Amino acid sequence: MIGLFVISIVWCLPQGLLSAELSLMTKANGGGVIWVQRAFGDFVGFVSAHASVVVCVSNDAVLLVLVLDYIKSAIEIELWLQWVIKAALTAAVAILNIQGLDWLSKISTFLAILVFIPFVTEAIMIPVMGREMYWGAVIEIPKNVDWGTLISNVVWAYGGFDTMGTVAAEVQGGTRTYVRGLAGTIPLILLTYFFPITLGYIVYPYKDKWGPKAFADIGFTFTDTLGYSMIVASVLSQFGQLNAVVASTALQVWAMGKGKSLDENAHRYLPRFFAWAYKGNIPVVGIIVISGISLALTALDYEILIQLYLFLRLITLYSEYLALIYLKWKEPDTPRPYSVPGGKIGAILCFLPTLSIGIVALVTANHMALILGAAMTGVIIAAYPVKLLWVHLTHKYDCCRADEELMTQQEEEEYQQSINFVN
Repeated sequence: MIGLFVISIVWCLPQGLLSAELSLMTKANGGGVIWVQRAFGDFVGFVSAHASVVVCVSNDAVLLVLVLDYIKSAIEIELWLQWVIKAALTAAVAILNIQGLDWLSKISTFLAILVFIPFVTEAIMIPVMGREMYWGAVIEIPKNVDWGTLISNVVWAYGGFDTMGTVAAEVQGGTRTYVRGLAGTIPLILLTYFFPITLGYIVYPYKDKWGPKAFADIGFTFTDTLGYSMIVASVLSQFGQLNAVVASTALQVWAMGKGKSLDENAHRYLPRFFAWAYKGNIPVVGIIVISGISLALTALDYEILIQLYLFLRLITLYSEYLALIYLKWKEPDTPRPYSVPGGKIGAILCFLPTLSIGIVALVTANHMALILGAAMTGVIIAAYPVKLLWVHLTHKYDCCRADEELMTQQEEEEYQQSINFVN
């Protein structure tokens, strides 16, 4: 538990500082897509942007699989019905996201309250039912720690602070609101994980029996009602995370289709129609595409999805931290409403914990994770020449259209002049 807490702090806090500085400096939706592109240019931005999208859709798929696993722990479901449930959940997430971020934030707050009810109930039932509490288990250091699994879970569970930059332009209230929100989010998310885990561990300190459905199993040791309540809470929790991930990923896709305003053709990573937004700020195309791809990826094995996530997640995080450091040298005079304490040295120190944890995660990871991650990275790099060709052709097409429009305008002016001369 102590190791989990320490790793979580040194993993989360630097991400929050990174997100605060770069989000408020750029003041635009898109997050890492914009930051990395601005620091290192087109190629590195292209690789990082697409790696980030793969990370997010694989994360969505993992969440959908977990939702179904929780439901299957209560009732048996045939394969066709499993796909119906996953499709229904995906459609519900897409519809909620299309309603806009304001509506989505209200739903998320409501879901958070519902998720905590069973755990508060459990906390009350422990003394009421006279359950023995093993407080020593919380500070006990196990002899055999699977650091690879521990770090991989921390990377997955606490990996979304940099994605807050994807909605930077939607924050009302400026710098103060953003920094306050970020400062409040980190302890709340840590509490969201540590309260249920600590509560469960003091009454069920058998780490070899802890698995994906551990909370439900612990609930059933109290009453059947609490066990089923834990299942419902787990489903709602994954559903809430799905909404948040789709919202941030769709805005990344929107930024990749919109391109850099000063040189749009050179910096667009996806066709322009991906940048179409309903009511000006709801990336409908991105929401639909991301939801569809995430649903399709649930056909893959859970382990494959996690392994794919781990490798590419570290690539995107490393590129974002390096962008933070490099922009301090490249753009020292750019206004920064918030800056990482310590300047350039502070930015480097901010990167070191993530660099160290990431190296340990890769060294202790399954070899398949490295193979899948490297293969996907290779596919993304190989797609870059195709992107350059596409940009060249679309730029040439746009120039031809502009020339045709100019010639048409000149012909109309000459025709009008001849009519005037005859008159």
